[in-house]
Amino acid sequence: MHAARPTAATIMLEAGVALPVVQEMLGHGDIRVTRGYTHVASELMQDGARRMGKALFPGSGRNGTV
Repeated sequence: MHAARPTAATIMLEAGVALPVVQEMLGHGDIRVTRGYTHVASELMQDGARRMGKALFPGSGRNGTV
């Protein structure tokens, strides 16, 4: 079950759960450990924003960058 922890953290962060709440739920003594999961969420959010931009502005010539 330990392998599911990063997935759970990422899902919670993507859903907008506050970092200290995720920290407590995962039992991390140091928020820096929990913060290590935020880069995953940030990458996923950036990808989602790029995809949305492509869908909304397909001919913008911006290559989907945000």
